[in-house]
Amino acid sequence: MMLLAIAVGVLVGSMTTAMAQAYPSRSITIIVPFPPGGNTDIMARALQVEISKSLRQTIIINNKSGASGTLGIRDFVKAEPDGYTLALTPNNTLTAQPHLQKLPYGVDSFRYVCLTYYTPYVLIAAPQAPFKTFDEFVKFARAKSENLVYATAGPGTTPHLVMLNVLKAIGATGLAVPFQGEGPQTQALLTGTASPVAPIALSTLSITRCGVVPGPAVA
Repeated sequence: MMLLAIAVGVLVGSMTTAMAQAYPSRSITIIVPFPPGGNTDIMARALQVEISKSLRQTIIINNKSGASGTLGIRDFVKAEPDGYTLALTPNNTLTAQPHLQKLPYGVDSFRYVCLTYYTPYVLIAAPQAPFKTFDEFVKFARAKSENLVYATAGPGTTPHLVMLNVLKAIGATGLAVPFQGEGPQTQALLTGTASPVAPIALSTLSITRCGVVPGPAVA
């Protein structure tokens, strides 16, 4: 799955002459619209170090989660378009969410800096899940309507859409349990306090170092 970009400013516009001459003269904040521990947060903190070295300025990560990532982007929209507030976000918050919620922004509301990375999603099962292989997962999901309860990072987020595609492909339905982001979703899955299966970004899973978890499929 694709993480789209760092978006800069609020609306498409030009930096002021004074700012362009001295930029950056102070710290830069990167808004991450999901909580710590998830895929977006992990990548932001990896970039934080290198951007700080390159620009010779302090880079602050500001996690503002909620409403499937749109609360952080709402705050981003209100920021001055001066290059001192950036946002690192999956493309989903900019492309899909405006079709699901009434939002004060659209995909054309920002100036995009770069595509930062791609990451695959892995369908993982918690240790207590009633299936250990992908075939067993399919049989369980097909057994009856909404027999499968699964965790997501919120309605319409990338993990949610990934799972919907998986269920469509195998001819099953499921019941989504939303969390504020991939970090809380993964933690709940692995501690057994939530549903037994979830699509997780491979980068999130590798960073958690949580041991062997049955992985039925990769998207």
